[in-house]
Amino acid sequence: MYFANIQGYEATKQYLLHMANTHQVHHAQLFWGPEGNASLPLALAFATYLNCQDRLPQDACGQCTSCQAMHKGTHPDVKFIFPVCATKQVTGKEVVSTSFLRPWRTFLQEHPYGQLHDWSHYLNGENKQLSITREEAREIVQRVSYKAFGGKYKIALIWLPEHLHPTAANALLKVLEEPPPHTLFLLVSMHPEKVLGTIRSRTQQMHIPAFTDEALARMLTQQHALAPAQLSQIIQ
Repeated sequence: MYFANIQGYEATKQYLLHMANTHQVHHAQLFWGPEGNASLPLALAFATYLNCQDRLPQDACGQCTSCQAMHKGTHPDVKFIFPVCATKQVTGKEVVSTSFLRPWRTFLQEHPYGQLHDWSHYLNGENKQLSITREEAREIVQRVSYKAFGGKYKIALIWLPEHLHPTAANALLKVLEEPPPHTLFLLVSMHPEKVLGTIRSRTQQMHIPAFTDEALARMLTQQHALAPAQLSQIIQ
């Protein structure tokens, strides 16, 4: 995901670019906004830009090994954390994000603006409750203690931290407050009021509003041949 792929949000993009280029990146950031907004794509584009090996003024280069790995969802210095549940194939202590990376990568490619129920479909969650477990928190703490493989930053991207189990949230507090050098936490939430207050207080928060009608119109016309009346009806 690159900034150029995301319609609108120009002020937010410029703010993120400024942080990266002036080396003023807060170690824990919370992107939040309503369902269907660009919080996750913006966090992904930001992570891509931060570790790009040949940054352009307004975006990542898209060509270096880091950008290519981010595009595939396989960057060794970026850990994805997201709500999961037990399935017929995955049970017990294996119910952590790393066990579901294949469907997660497909989800990011096909549904970057998706919501929890969309992800549950990719996961084959069978209407189960999804959460981020304490076992996951232990894995995060262990992973960020490693030295970066090649990127400038080690990044933990936590999608929907409002689904952190209370024991998992508490287990993350210390590393969020005192992370290892060159470690960033990017949290993406649709319901920040449900995120543990002590976690929210350790983050720099960025509100990502819903798409404007103009941005939605550009997105739809790029992907579909629609008459003006159809376009207006769909946007509404």
